[in-house]
Amino acid sequence: MASKPPEKPQFGITSRIAVSAVFAATLVFGVGGWAAQAKLSGAVITQGQVAVTQQVKLIQHRDGGIVSAIPVKNGTHVRKGDVLLQLDETQTRVELSIVRGQLQQFYAMRARLTAERDGDATV
Repeated sequence: MASKPPEKPQFGITSRIAVSAVFAATLVFGVGGWAAQAKLSGAVITQGQVAVTQQVKLIQHRDGGIVSAIPVKNGTHVRKGDVLLQLDETQTRVELSIVRGQLQQFYAMRARLTAERDGDATV
């Protein structure tokens, strides 16, 4: 009985490396292209720490925001109640005007529904 020569693998090591390289390049360029083109609407909200000579004090804002000014410098002595940083109020003012507009819409809707309920011709 003659022994059969071992079968040659269908895919050699070079073809596997080439397929893996193409897959890796597609993945890297695909994710990189998405990261470069994606529009992210949002802000990063984080906590910070201010180090003093005696101990560490944690400073955080309830809702987050953009720091517009830091009136204290390194080495400045501060007391209770001193302003350590100021937050930009632009975003808060915009949100306030949006909420006020929604409130006006609700007032108008309530007046219209009351007029409909009472059968009034005018609001």
